[in-house]
Amino acid sequence: MKVRSIIIAVLAILFLLALTVLVAAPVESRSAATSSARVQSAERLVIRYSDAGFELISRTPVQKVLPPSMTLPESPENKGVRGTWFEVRDDAGNTVYRRPMESPQVLRVETLSDDGKTIEHAEVTQSETVFSVLVPVTAATKSLVVFDMVRDAQKRIVSDTATELGRLDLK
Repeated sequence: MKVRSIIIAVLAILFLLALTVLVAAPVESRSAATSSARVQSAERLVIRYSDAGFELISRTPVQKVLPPSMTLPESPENKGVRGTWFEVRDDAGNTVYRRPMESPQVLRVETLSDDGKTIEHAEVTQSETVFSVLVPVTAATKSLVVFDMVRDAQKRIVSDTATELGRLDLK
């Protein structure tokens, strides 16, 4: 019984030491992170996508720390850039914010195999989808542009470069 009490006391001391280290370290990092990340005005846009194009369903103002804007490799008209992303543009057409996103053209799902023992990934085509994005609100915000890979009727990728899938006016 005495040995058990000693082991519990030692474990409690080790736990407290570990907790002290974990709590102390993030305080310094947190202050550095907060100085570079700031809460800003943003909007959560809920968008419906179908073969007819994009439709803005709702926009909700929020105060958020947004992830940083993504950069693309320098190339004329994004030649050779693959993937799916959205851009917020200003009146002059300049990109003021860019983030990657899932393709609104296909839904990626996980399913169980026939034997029920392994997880498989599949892409499901659908006639329409609804998704949301967070965008910064600035005086310069004019439009949202979505880029994606060109797909055929079965939603298979048939291009080497992402192109503009559609745009929404945000003014």
